[in-house]
Amino acid sequence: MMTGLALLTAGTLAFGQQAQERVSVLPAETTLAVGETVELSATVRDPAGSSASQAAIFWLTTTPEVVTVDQQGRVTAVGSGEARVGARSGNTVGFARITVLPAPPETLRATVPTPDLPAGFSIPIAVTPMDRNGERMRDVELRFQSANPSVATVDAEGRIWAMAEGETSVTVSSGPASAVVEVSVTPRFEGGGLALEPSDATVRTGDVVRFRVSGVEAYPAWSVDGAGAEISPE
Repeated sequence: MMTGLALLTAGTLAFGQQAQERVSVLPAETTLAVGETVELSATVRDPAGSSASQAAIFWLTTTPEVVTVDQQGRVTAVGSGEARVGARSGNTVGFARITVLPAPPETLRATVPTPDLPAGFSIPIAVTPMDRNGERMRDVELRFQSANPSVATVDAEGRIWAMAEGETSVTVSSGPASAVVEVSVTPRFEGGGLALEPSDATVRTGDVVRFRVSGVEAYPAWSVDGAGAEISPE
């Protein structure tokens, strides 16, 4: 009786320690843009490591607002973010990681307050990215480039700085979309310069002071020297 019990216990342990089948998904990592697709494939291997080609596969996604997947493993990116797509065989699941980048703008609209400015002055470029439905997009990465930096340069924030008399253009782009603004730089202004009103102010924490700049038609780049205050253009 004791021997039979010992054999039964040993058999139960051996069954519990059997290796499970494994599921691998390729490609394991993929980066897509919204609207793009990728075909995934899954391989199921039995406990001995042999391919189980007849195993049934069920595809799933953990984040359907980022990607969808059909039962052939075709993944479609529908929103930006991170997602995992799984292939399940029995009780075993293998995953692939999908990163979805925002779709680039369909069009860009770029304007400047004035195309003419004196050397030494600057103006901002206002850019409106639009998607394929004509809706405004936010948090879009933009690139700026001047056709002639000796006449006018442009910084990473899209502010044009007039350097010397002449004409040039500035291109703003994002993905395949681009827009161009023309700039004409006139001779350096030799007048009395700019006046800032008020010239000094005493304030308490939480107070707001509105400054006015006068002298010539200008679009100043505002800044604060020192900590404890911040400034924003209106």
